[in-house]
Amino acid sequence: MASLLLFASLKEKLETDALTIDPELNTIAEVREWLIEQHPEVSADLEQVIWAKNEEYAELSETFSDDDTLAIISPVSGG
Repeated sequence: MASLLLFASLKEKLETDALTIDPELNTIAEVREWLIEQHPEVSADLEQVIWAKNEEYAELSETFSDDDTLAIISPVSGG
């Protein structure tokens, strides 16, 4: 099964650093919608993120397979 890695505020809000993706989902856009359905509290957070598939930036329209790893990269600020 594909996994979804979480960082920064999403990791804190969901109190985990990874989720197992529903095997019926095929695109990153579907994962985004699934995540919002499961955890509506992260909806606003997903407006400003970058998605990645297997450590490469990815578009919402991209498909993935069971052995892929997706990640949500939250914006960060620093000093």
